[in-house]
Amino acid sequence: MRLPKGTLKIIEQRTGIRRSHLCEYASTTRRPGRVRSLFLEKKTLIPASLWMFGSSDQIKMAIIERCK
Repeated sequence: MRLPKGTLKIIEQRTGIRRSHLCEYASTTRRPGRVRSLFLEKKTLIPASLWMFGSSDQIKMAIIERCK
């Protein structure tokens, strides 16, 4: 599953986290730690547990829903 163009840019502007890191989080090649997950939850309203333990498809679906 691919994210719509510009989606990560929106999250980057909200959080200040580089798009390359957000892409790695979304594809689950890299997982955020507890503190970063809680920060992402606060800024994106996507649960920290999903950032830390969710599948790539689950994370991407949540990102798409929150960036409408």
